[in-house]
Amino acid sequence: VDDWACGLVDADRRPKPAYAAVRGVFGAPVQAGAPTPRVSVVVCAYNAVATIDECLDALERVDYPDFEIIVVNDGSTDGTGAAATRHRSVRVIDTPNAGLSAARNIGLHNATGEIVAYTDADVRVDPREAVPRLAAWLAGQPGLDVSWTTSLLGIDDAARVLCCRPPSG
Repeated sequence: VDDWACGLVDADRRPKPAYAAVRGVFGAPVQAGAPTPRVSVVVCAYNAVATIDECLDALERVDYPDFEIIVVNDGSTDGTGAAATRHRSVRVIDTPNAGLSAARNIGLHNATGEIVAYTDADVRVDPREAVPRLAAWLAGQPGLDVSWTTSLLGIDDAARVLCCRPPSG
């Protein structure tokens, strides 16, 4: 995939057709009085000093009552760790460079949330929607583990595939 050919928004942050499909799958954000499971948002970063501040600024504005932000600085040499550390609400874990999979596993190991969500250091989430919608949807799916790649894949506790939907658009 080159440039912005993949994803929910284009390079100017305008929603692409896939945005509506994802929004339709995840429904409405958490309603007042609804359970709010703790969410850990893990940002894996490698040499991301150019984008990490915007990513963390957006995450710090998330409208959700119980979440944490963890940055796994995967051996960056460009000041990514120092930039992330300036965000006081963010827990930064500095590790030697071992690649994205290792960084994700470190984030998972250190997460305290019932839900763990990963995002990239060059992503600016919508603070009103990203975490609240994900948490609301997952709270209504007991026993469901979710992996998001180019499709939504739901797997229950018995390792049965419950749904598999490629995003439209």
